[in-house]
Amino acid sequence: MLRITILLRQLLRLLKLNRVLAKLLYPSGYEAKFDEAILNRIRPGDTVWDVGANVGYYTEKFAIATGEKGTVQAFEPVTDTFDILSNNMSSFQNINFFCYALGKSNESLLMTDSDETGSPTNKILGNDFEHAEISTINIQVRRGDNLVDEKEAMPPNVIKIDVEGHEGDVIEGLSGLLGNNAVHTIAMEIHFALLDERNENHVPKFIVTELEKHSFAVNWTDPSHIVAYR
Repeated sequence: MLRITILLRQLLRLLKLNRVLAKLLYPSGYEAKFDEAILNRIRPGDTVWDVGANVGYYTEKFAIATGEKGTVQAFEPVTDTFDILSNNMSSFQNINFFCYALGKSNESLLMTDSDETGSPTNKILGNDFEHAEISTINIQVRRGDNLVDEKEAMPPNVIKIDVEGHEGDVIEGLSGLLGNNAVHTIAMEIHFALLDERNENHVPKFIVTELEKHSFAVNWTDPSHIVAYR
């Protein structure tokens, strides 16, 4: 089933039919279906990790859903966007902010730096990237498991990931937490087009295999979004 789903998604993209299909299947917007699926999984008192928080679209929803006894850990590595995020969410007392990206190791990496402050399309490039016409910045990357082991961040119950093609590295850096049954939901966008550009077509299968290996039921809410739960 996994192989068929991924191959179908890639075929639709090659035929430029994926957006058309999404509009037909999800006339109210596939984001709405994804939002509903993840928000229905959040319980009052949960700790939610918002990985790739940007300016706080989901951070705010999560802070409301978890309630006063819950916590949101919002991760945003671009300093200008981080400042907007923390300012936007300043009225909430249950949000902790981290100016990090999550990945498979603790390191500094290059990331695109859009002229548009708060751009949701900035993406991690790696330190071997060379392109004089693209503006880049250095960001700090932390392995999610290490943040919990070192007590810098609270262990999550729910993890949302939207990191513009870096999702495989995030999952790899959560290998220890995936085995913790307190983590009951993981939701993410799979950026097939960006992964195709980097010849990383194996990543969607890797992600789903890792989740299923740790007893998550993987549900595709649309051709690009996963909500996995146990």
